[in-house]
Amino acid sequence: MKSNLATVLIASVLILALGTVQATGRDVKALMSSYIDALIDEDYEGAAQFWHPQYIETCNRLGITYRNVPYKYDCTSPLLQNMASIRDGSASWTTTQTMLGPQHYKLILKIHTPERTVSYDYFFLDDSTGTHLIPRFWLHLNNLSVVKTRYFDVFYRNESQLNDFALFDLDQYTELTLMKLGASKKMLETLKEQRIEYYLAVTENEVSELLGFSSRGMFFAPSDIIISRYLPDYHELALFALSYTQDNLGLYTAPFIRQGLACYFGGRFGQSKEVMPQIANFTLANDIYDLGDVLTIGGFHTKIGSIDFSYPLSLGLVETLTERYNIKGTLKLLSDLSGSMTDVAGWTSDDVKAVITGFTGKTWSEIEMFSKEKIASDPFPNLKPGVNPGSGQTVFESGTIDYLARITLNEGWYNVKLIPHSPDSKIEGAIVIKGLVGNTHNEFKSFLWNEQFPDIPYINQLYSIRYNPDEIGVYDYLTNRLVAKYVLSFDNGNKLVNEGEISFRFRENTLRNHISSYHCHIVETPNDR
Repeated sequence: MKSNLATVLIASVLILALGTVQATGRDVKALMSSYIDALIDEDYEGAAQFWHPQYIETCNRLGITYRNVPYKYDCTSPLLQNMASIRDGSASWTTTQTMLGPQHYKLILKIHTPERTVSYDYFFLDDSTGTHLIPRFWLHLNNLSVVKTRYFDVFYRNESQLNDFALFDLDQYTELTLMKLGASKKMLETLKEQRIEYYLAVTENEVSELLGFSSRGMFFAPSDIIISRYLPDYHELALFALSYTQDNLGLYTAPFIRQGLACYFGGRFGQSKEVMPQIANFTLANDIYDLGDVLTIGGFHTKIGSIDFSYPLSLGLVETLTERYNIKGTLKLLSDLSGSMTDVAGWTSDDVKAVITGFTGKTWSEIEMFSKEKIASDPFPNLKPGVNPGSGQTVFESGTIDYLARITLNEGWYNVKLIPHSPDSKIEGAIVIKGLVGNTHNEFKSFLWNEQFPDIPYINQLYSIRYNPDEIGVYDYLTNRLVAKYVLSFDNGNKLVNEGEISFRFRENTLRNHISSYHCHIVETPNDR
């Protein structure tokens, strides 16, 4: 089946002009007024006719629907979120039109409520099918190439964004996650035929341009596509998998359960799941936030405010619930804690606790205790201070003028010792691990490597183990992720340095292959992690 985005590329978007000019030609303000009237009247079939036919096909191709959402094509917009207020007269709207080029129009919709005014951009395309609404990201789909995998059409700007492993893992991770969530063989066959469309942006700014707000990546629910700088974007793919496999979900959920599940399966932007427990443990141990703070929209987005804290806390709670009541139990809670934006925004912390305790049969105090114990039991699951007892097999040894670096393998852990040559020696740097990037896509350049080592060209660096006396990190450059981390300040009572020597260990499966199959060398780096 031809990709819907490919059709758009060929048929409509290539002639978009730069800049804006005074609005001329078709009056899209009148079209917008008619569109809003159709929504007010709940004439959803009529409202759908205002969208480009190709976009309608894209939105419907995978059959994803949401409970009590009769109109999907614009379902996450402020217009739909405020439609009840527009219908009862407590909200009003105004529009401003500009022309972007010979075929493209921009209309700024402002929705005025007693509390605030919300602005949202709509775009129109005038082509052989007529003048229709189009999603914002269509404006930026020029000069793209596409690579097809088992399930995906990946749109990209240049070959340096791609590598063989990332494309392989895109399919493998998605299939495994879908199967864990109960996807049938028929559902997987549907994905093979209908395709998941994945837009791979070059920068975070480009992601923001595509979406209209600041973001590193997103599963775009109206049309079921992924827009991200990361390949794969494990977190957003997990959100897609939840929507694809779970029937009768509400469009919105208590944020902790949805984001906690996405972190459980896919970590967060640029970080693996294993990196996150230490932050949750530190947060709870120092009474910075409580687990109850993540239960509501206000707590998650306002009281906590930062995903650096809300995501790890949500992961800790969801992981505890999943281990005790299995994934089916957690997915039932996901459904029970989903609904409309009005529903979810109105839930208090006691409302959410009542749903959780009603399902588990435990008090909230017990759930909180179980979660804290779970999080504290192993906050550093794949990278720890100190080394395993026993010598093990030496797999790497090298040094600098300041220290000797030795790695041994023992009982499934790589044990790293950094031994100073003198009391004044400074131990800070990275063990860089190089290997083959791939045979098909061999022009790859890691943006994470370029951020960390701007003065060293990227040439097949697969990993680095970065270290100083305060923290250790293992980075995977093929997926641009931090895959293991230890921060001394998050670990009360432990030592990373003993008589000047830094020692730590990380799990063997952190690397894709045995370290002896790679070429390793030391790079001295500034402390810029």
